[in-house]
Amino acid sequence: MKLTTYFLKHPVIALILNAMIIIIGILCFNSLSIREYPEVRVPTISVRAFYPNASADLVETSVTNILEDQLAGVEGVETITSKSRYGNSTITLNFRNGTSVDRALIAIREAIGLARGQLPQEVKEPVIEKQTVSDSMPFVIVALESSSMDFAALTHYANLNLKNAFRSNKGVASVEVWGQPYTYNVTLNPKKLYSFGINIDDIYDALQRSNVNLPVGKFRDETPVTLNTELKSITDYENVVLENKKTLSTKTRSPILLKEIADISLGTDDKHFRVRINGKPGLCIAINRANDANPLEVSTLINKQVADLGRTLPSGLTMKVISDQADFVRHSLKNIQSSIIEAIVFVLLIVFLFLRNIKATLIPLITIPISLLGSLLFLKLFGFSINIITLMAMVLAVGLVVDDAIVVLENIQRHIENGLSAFEASIRGAHEIGFAIVAMTLTLTSVYAPLAFIYGTVGQLFTEFAVALAGSVLISGIVALTLSPLMCSKTLSHKESHFLPIIDQLLERLTASYQQKLIQVTQYKKICLLIVVTALSFILVFAKLIPSEMAPKEDRGLVGVYIPVIPGKDINTMEEKINSLEKVLRTIPEAQNNLIFMGDWGGSIMLPLKPKSMRSRSADEILEYMRPLVKLPSIEVHPWSWDSALPGMDDSMNGSELEIVLSTTNSYRELFQSVDKIRQYIDEKKLFTNVRHNLTLDTPGYRIDLNSNQLSLLNLTTRQIAKTIEVFFSGDQSLIFEKDGIAYSISIKTDLSPWSLNEIYVTNPAGKHISLGAVAGMKPTAEP
Repeated sequence: MKLTTYFLKHPVIALILNAMIIIIGILCFNSLSIREYPEVRVPTISVRAFYPNASADLVETSVTNILEDQLAGVEGVETITSKSRYGNSTITLNFRNGTSVDRALIAIREAIGLARGQLPQEVKEPVIEKQTVSDSMPFVIVALESSSMDFAALTHYANLNLKNAFRSNKGVASVEVWGQPYTYNVTLNPKKLYSFGINIDDIYDALQRSNVNLPVGKFRDETPVTLNTELKSITDYENVVLENKKTLSTKTRSPILLKEIADISLGTDDKHFRVRINGKPGLCIAINRANDANPLEVSTLINKQVADLGRTLPSGLTMKVISDQADFVRHSLKNIQSSIIEAIVFVLLIVFLFLRNIKATLIPLITIPISLLGSLLFLKLFGFSINIITLMAMVLAVGLVVDDAIVVLENIQRHIENGLSAFEASIRGAHEIGFAIVAMTLTLTSVYAPLAFIYGTVGQLFTEFAVALAGSVLISGIVALTLSPLMCSKTLSHKESHFLPIIDQLLERLTASYQQKLIQVTQYKKICLLIVVTALSFILVFAKLIPSEMAPKEDRGLVGVYIPVIPGKDINTMEEKINSLEKVLRTIPEAQNNLIFMGDWGGSIMLPLKPKSMRSRSADEILEYMRPLVKLPSIEVHPWSWDSALPGMDDSMNGSELEIVLSTTNSYRELFQSVDKIRQYIDEKKLFTNVRHNLTLDTPGYRIDLNSNQLSLLNLTTRQIAKTIEVFFSGDQSLIFEKDGIAYSISIKTDLSPWSLNEIYVTNPAGKHISLGAVAGMKPTAEP
């Protein structure tokens, strides 16, 4: 091959070419992003809508179904999944691979705009989100504790001073404050409402009218003026005018103020969400990174900022990182890097064992770093990253990239031993096998390159693997044709002695013995064929017997327990149950911290574990230890372990390894009966440790039927009745106020928890007091 001869006669060009590969590789290494796994583009978009105080059944009929009808027409939608719960609806749209997510977002916004007019007025503006590849767990959780502030003040401080500080970091996508916010509690006195003849909707409308800023033009047509009626203090709320009422003595109208029928206070909203940290009430700041951000860099910036902010916090306030996913990423990348070094050392030892010449050993050894650095150029060209998958490819490549150099070295060494000079041997030896090197390189490249064309999520994962591996093999071929012959011509000579010549004698004996055994074996062709067929049969049998899975489980150092919503109970009952579990889990010595989250969706206990080097049990062993401990009467508790973070497949925190979707056009009750039979059948087979389904019909509820004729005769409206019942039963939080530019809810409620509609009164325009029991009836039901 003339190409190898050219580089041997022009050594400077060969050196410059390989130096360029090294320099470009180093530049690419410094500019490539670092991630745990390759970026997987999941064409999934979620739409969330909030309908305060609405039952799951009402949410489905009034919100979910209407949105689904419009969203079904969006181009590229493959499946639509919806979840309707108390007060909120979540619709997930999965698109076909290759669909432009940005175009899909525009189409979804248009579809929601068309559906908006059909939704109830009380439904808040639907939120559209691109689903990230890891929505199950925040990247970093920062805990905030204070001995001097209450929870509302602590939450406000975090929103005002810390949220934007963390959000300004490079690579941070979003920051959420998980705490208990401020709320203005407007607690109404039903007796005074009755005495003054004031209705709940009158109070709602008065607060809505009073809490606005309106433009009024310019003073003398020069200076802008704003009419400020915004309520900023308790006194402002107390002086809200509800209506004027005639007095008997003067027959004039005297204003009725809100303070005459209600107690107003600025308090803490702890009805919907609570956090406990290591057994004490607390607050968390959840930080999520952008998909294309370097996790190690983001983690370093956040930890540094936590340390910097900690020095400026008010007295009695402490802040610390309580969970950081980058710790696992660092550990994984460190293991892969050490594997690359170990692979290089083993290759070096094996090559040295057979060559027993330091100079000759260095020739294939130098091929390794050049080939690995050169593969980074291909990662850069295709917009890929350095991650566990690409580093695994480099570990595998270490054994492949030296092959070409060893073949060149062996052939040149053979000619040197036959008496040629090092330069002549290098020209002849490289010329003889030049095309063989090209064939080997292209063959290996063509074997690994097709991995980049696998369809779906798995294909996206292994595209970078294929490019990194094929790229390193391709570069190794270039090095073998340019640098390796040159190094042989400069370093090898026939006069050099080998270490441990006894190894040569052993290899010669082994070769002779092998030749003898090979001759003997060829005389028994039928027996050899039978052995081969038997071996293949065993391989097929074992392939069927060995269990299979998408990816092996990994100990990510996080276990926990999920407690579903307790039917008919509030968050206080949930907290009592979780506290009893917390006492049990506190005895686990491997747990580094203890986080508890409670809300309308249920409760979750998270246990970040100590590093592997500091514990004797794995996460799976701790999970099995937890199962018999975390049992509650009449409540199905679900332990889980975060054992996979593969993009698009990291839903292991729901505590299940296999999910089956069942759908029907029949009713939920018929679906429930069918699913329950399937569950009983699977339980009888005892193939799974735990089987459950997420459809429940045991949630107690009530249905209120209104008498339309009575409403019309008494001159009452449906909205008036609905708002009255809502405030008396659970309170209204649809109105907001601002504190330092941050929006919080106003809680309108009563100091009476009625047992029936007969205890609730409204006043019609004629001034007549009417019990709601006269116009409505309440019947108990079971809701899905």
